[in-house]
Amino acid sequence: MASTMSKNKRTHKAAAVKALTNAEAYFKLQKLDSAIKEATQAKNLDPNLPNVDNFITAYKIHKAMSFKKNWYVVLDIPECSHLSIIKKRFRALALMVHPDKNLSAAAEDAFKHVKDALDFLSDPVRKEDYDKSFMSKNKAFAAAAAAAKMPETTAAARKAAAAAAAAAMARKAAMEAFAAKVAAERKAAKAAAKIRKAAADAAALEAELAAAKRKLAAETAAASRKASEAAAASRKAAETAAASRKAAEAATPAAAKEAAAAAARSAINARKRREPISELEYAIHLIMKYSPNYMERRFSVR
Repeated sequence: MASTMSKNKRTHKAAAVKALTNAEAYFKLQKLDSAIKEATQAKNLDPNLPNVDNFITAYKIHKAMSFKKNWYVVLDIPECSHLSIIKKRFRALALMVHPDKNLSAAAEDAFKHVKDALDFLSDPVRKEDYDKSFMSKNKAFAAAAAAAKMPETTAAARKAAAAAAAAAMARKAAMEAFAAKVAAERKAAKAAAKIRKAAADAAALEAELAAAKRKLAAETAAASRKASEAAAASRKAAETAAASRKAAEAATPAAAKEAAAAAARSAINARKRREPISELEYAIHLIMKYSPNYMERRFSVR
């Protein structure tokens, strides 16, 4: 028996979770009546299902806004209620539809709607005009109903009642237009704030880009200087190498000449050791010994 009850309880809980999931899907499709119906079914299946009451409240607030923009209907309180009742009701609804307390996709906008209702009705001037429109409308409707019930009512009275009803409807339309104007002004202010923020972000980005360009220019200039210095050093090294080659080339003929003269002297000395030399050869020997450049000038020895 206990096992069967536990199984049924689990089954009901699973069905309740599924119904609440369906309610969220209906809300995202803006099918508010279906969303409320599914969420209510979830509550009936499992009254202890977490957050189910908060979901239902959020859906009802959206429905009140879509049906007719009556701030009292949004707060679910009687028309022309006192400000203390309005604030008390706002606190209760805020705890139920605040995004931190309500996981529904409807929570964020529902909280904005009740906050807008509080802001509007907290203004004494706007609330007074708003309440007058309801009182006038109620009086006009009451007069029209009374006129319809009185057979003896004259045509003029009926016309007056109809005119009063039309005036009440016109005042209602004016109040709705005023509320729409206030909402449009708020949206415009939010849009202006977003534009200012975007402009500030663009200016900051432009400043960062300018700083990056300056840094790149400085790095490019430094790299150019280093390249110039490297090129100058390369040219200097090339000039030094060329000078070295020239010095080597200039030194080679002189060394060859000296080697030739030394060879000649060595040959003469060798002959002198082997055999007696003539007076002419001895004179040449003396000339070569004491004037090494003579042979070069005389015989162009190379």
